[in-house]
Amino acid sequence: MATQPLASGRRRVAKPNWRAVLRRSLRRAGELSGAALLFAAMIYLALALVSYHQTDPSISTAAGGEVQNWMGPAGAWVSERALFLFGPVSVLLLPLLYVLARKLWRLAEEEDEGLEASDQRWWRPIGVLIFAMALLSTVLSLTFTQPGGSLPASMGGITGLLGAKAIHAFAGLLPEAAQGWTILGVALVCLVSGAVLAGRVFAIEWAMLLTLPGRLRGAPKLPVPSSLPFVPAREKKPKEARPTVAEEAPRKPPEIVDPTKPAKQAQLSARSRQGDLFDEYELPELELLAEPLPNSQKKIDKLSLERNARLLETVLDDFNVKGEITAVRTGPVVTMYEL
Repeated sequence: MATQPLASGRRRVAKPNWRAVLRRSLRRAGELSGAALLFAAMIYLALALVSYHQTDPSISTAAGGEVQNWMGPAGAWVSERALFLFGPVSVLLLPLLYVLARKLWRLAEEEDEGLEASDQRWWRPIGVLIFAMALLSTVLSLTFTQPGGSLPASMGGITGLLGAKAIHAFAGLLPEAAQGWTILGVALVCLVSGAVLAGRVFAIEWAMLLTLPGRLRGAPKLPVPSSLPFVPAREKKPKEARPTVAEEAPRKPPEIVDPTKPAKQAQLSARSRQGDLFDEYELPELELLAEPLPNSQKKIDKLSLERNARLLETVLDDFNVKGEITAVRTGPVVTMYEL
């Protein structure tokens, strides 16, 4: 179906869906707030781990002295639990919090720019990283068999101790000559597997790791004061009032006009007929040039034209063009929709 350019007509501004706008605003505020909370949790955990002291009161330590942790009693408990579970490997929780916060921030940016949302399954990197941390903690427990000094549960934490105990139990089923080599081989496998899995988790965001979010990165740079020319202050122009949105009236069905002039039939003259080109060539029959029947023209489906008009209105609405098709004028070749 061919169409003519749309004629300019009256256009209405559609009412904004305030419920959808409110839901989008609340969702965006939640995403940005969640990203900020995760950033704050990352900084809090980092300071708590750096200032960890064994004598601070916690679940595994009953002490009544002054808390030396920078984050107070809560920081002492959080750092003790992290080191108790994974040992020094618990520092990998810091980049994990950054990755999750960056995902929430990117999701808000993609919604603002109208882009398709990327993969935001947050549970997958958490599960993979915890498994990788368990493997690395097991390697530390197999390497450092002595008590962990000031750490609550040796170098590998309780997770590494359980993993090392399971490996020793498996190696005990083998001959004594093969036990040491088996433990060494399993430790190397755990080390390589844990490093590869942790690298895969952070390689997803590695390109974005050292970059600022798009809003901060897009901020204009401050020019050098010496290069600024003197510009006098300008008076502020009064803000123009926004036009009020007209109420949308009920739509009328478009007027469909039947064609007034039928298609002109071609007139064949004797000169236009082609003669024989070759002696042995048989020309097609002249019945192919017979005129069509007078009633062979297809009937116009008005319901189909009205449906096409409504479909065209929805397509124009996708391009932020508000209007209503008032008439459909059909012809032998071109159909014109008046807007």
